[in-house]
Amino acid sequence: MAAVNHGTDASRAGPPYASAPRGNQVAPASGHDSGDGSTLISARSMSNDQHRSCRCVKSNCVKLYCPCFSAYGYCSQNCRCTNCKNREYYEDFVEERVDMIKMKNPRAFDPKIVRVQDASEIEPQSSNAVPMPEVQVPRTFV
Repeated sequence: MAAVNHGTDASRAGPPYASAPRGNQVAPASGHDSGDGSTLISARSMSNDQHRSCRCVKSNCVKLYCPCFSAYGYCSQNCRCTNCKNREYYEDFVEERVDMIKMKNPRAFDPKIVRVQDASEIEPQSSNAVPMPEVQVPRTFV
């Protein structure tokens, strides 16, 4: 049986732009700094080895359910998508789609998981937790 090479092959490595923000934009730092000097690593700064691959068929990879597009990165050579428009060649089209989505939802490309340093920073309105009503248990005397 032949040995399988699980290392990164240079011919299959993703494009160099897959791990950088698109265009001249800089990844926003607001809301992502934990205060202790470490910042969260968003999906935009993933290396090519960590880049997700997609299998989009009809969406042209420009919808938020495409993992590459929602991570604000281009599709790589590892993706198995068809009719992909999420490539550097279509940069103007992709930026137009990003702008349209951001007009509808400005936080669409924000990281879904944000580390909070202190519990007091959590806004009660944003929590799905419902306050539990106080339950009074009737006293029974024996």
